[in-house]
Amino acid sequence: MHQGGPAWYFSPGLLFFGMGEEIPDWLDIEHQTRTFRAEWVGHADAIDPAALVPFFQDINDADRVCFDQSHRVVSRAHDAAPEHLDSIFSLILDRIAALCECKQIMNEWDRKPATLPWT
Repeated sequence: MHQGGPAWYFSPGLLFFGMGEEIPDWLDIEHQTRTFRAEWVGHADAIDPAALVPFFQDINDADRVCFDQSHRVVSRAHDAAPEHLDSIFSLILDRIAALCECKQIMNEWDRKPATLPWT
């Protein structure tokens, strides 16, 4: 029987949506925009989903980070109201710092016996 553990131990990563020939749907910004807007139709909050374009997602999170019509960065969480972020650079640096911390922890575990802390 498998036991769970911290989510970051299994699949840390960042997804940036873009465009390109033969790009898979899970990275295609046009596909992600259509899917995102269909998911959010009818949600009553301050930002119309038709005004947002998702461009970023933490691989462990269903929430998306979007650009709005004014080119501002908006965090769109499923369990909270939309939030305007200071900048895309601070968002990315925060996520990269978290990934580096996770990598350091995993490297430390690789040097220890095969016992995981949640078993």
